[in-house]
Amino acid sequence: MRKLRVGVIGGGTQARVGHIPWWIKNPNSELIAVAEPSKDVADGLIKEFKIGNVYTNTERPDLEMLDKEDLDVVSVCTPPGLHCEHTVEAAKRGIHVLCEKPMALTVEDCDKMITACEKNHVKLQIGFMKRYNLGFQRIKEIIDMGELGTIGYVHLHWTLPPKMSRPPAPKGVERIPEQWMGGGFMADGPHYIDQFRWLIGEIKSICGEYRPASRGPSGFFGDVSIAVLRFENDSIGIIHRGAGYCDPNTGSLYEHGEVDGMDGSIRWKVPAFSSFELPEIHTMKGVMDCLVPIRPPIASDPYVNYQFYRQIAGFIDCINNDSQPLVNGKDGRVATEIVLAFFKSVDEGRTVKLPLEGSPNLPGIMKNLIEKTRK
Repeated sequence: MRKLRVGVIGGGTQARVGHIPWWIKNPNSELIAVAEPSKDVADGLIKEFKIGNVYTNTERPDLEMLDKEDLDVVSVCTPPGLHCEHTVEAAKRGIHVLCEKPMALTVEDCDKMITACEKNHVKLQIGFMKRYNLGFQRIKEIIDMGELGTIGYVHLHWTLPPKMSRPPAPKGVERIPEQWMGGGFMADGPHYIDQFRWLIGEIKSICGEYRPASRGPSGFFGDVSIAVLRFENDSIGIIHRGAGYCDPNTGSLYEHGEVDGMDGSIRWKVPAFSSFELPEIHTMKGVMDCLVPIRPPIASDPYVNYQFYRQIAGFIDCINNDSQPLVNGKDGRVATEIVLAFFKSVDEGRTVKLPLEGSPNLPGIMKNLIEKTRK
């Protein structure tokens, strides 16, 4: 297997946690360069990861890196409104793309990304790393084997500590307000929309409620989203993402879910996304509650079974073996479309059927929701 030459566009949290370390550690890839517009962030990357080649302090460090370096693949880890532009520029140069979620902020941008990659014969994978999580693969195995019977309900509860202070933007970085990009549901909702499609099936409609983030005397309180999904097989799903209860052991996010069938249920609790630990999974049948064993492959280092490492390794295999990505551009597009349908539902106060005829005006919807909250 040949060693891939890799570049990373963007040096924020997702790049530092989910991409840069695992490109470096994988024996089949070599991190050649990173493009990051903020010199402060770039200096931090150089110090943390000993990266020798960081493009920064230019008008378009991404284009400079793409033009100067002979790259096989890039990770796109920039704000979602920039994903389309960065993906298209990489594809035009014959470079494969692993793009962070959400894929984009409109279905039209998703289509441009898919078209550019198909036209230039490069792979496009979207960063839904949960599909690579050994715990979720075990859950899918149990569902696909029919152990739960006919599925009727699926639920996800994903909350963050209610009083959060956003860290200041790095020097020289103009931060786009989170709410203008769809807040927490646009950031995290695509994960479980994709998971539920993968586990249960296609989604045919969505109904949503949303409360924007607010700031009061006691500090910042994150936004809250609740989505009700109807699947093609008539199962019902609920996704709750927002501020609320946090894990008492870590003080961080609290993420748990369940799938209920006619013959049994399965429930899971997920550790922090930076943890190498696997989800805790239980099956319930009647009065029996059983811990589900997950038997990860024997590894010399714990990170080898980590979902982000496995995502990188999977994409490397996909490129070298000319196979299809586990999560492709069409999967990313569907997740973006369903999130947009959620906000259309919130705005119009009704259930929205899929597919959409086009992208709603997300900035306009968010502006209206925030103005209503302030009155």
